[in-house]
Amino acid sequence: GTVFTIMPIHQSNTADLLSEVFLIGYDPQVGLVVSPGKVVGQNPSPEYPASELINVNVLVPRSYGGAAAINREGSFIGMVVLLKLDNSGNATTAYVLPAASLTEFVKNMLP
Repeated sequence: GTVFTIMPIHQSNTADLLSEVFLIGYDPQVGLVVSPGKVVGQNPSPEYPASELINVNVLVPRSYGGAAAINREGSFIGMVVLLKLDNSGNATTAYVLPAASLTEFVKNMLP
């Protein structure tokens, strides 16, 4: 449609420590949900060796795998690829594959 705009993509593999991030994910009990969190660090990724995962401190359900991560400026910064769960089964940390790494990963998968 003509009323939609394309979301800008953050082209960095990093995010500023303690910057605000919003995860847009799906909660089976509620539906589509936007959950705020903060960047608390970065860790090497075992599955995506050319990238570090952005660690986001956030309380979300385990269904947030694949959730979009958006920064305060409204740019797509990456996708949740791993969640750390607490004893109740909720995620306390989301690990985000940066958009630049995600783009490279998809390019490498195409014939």
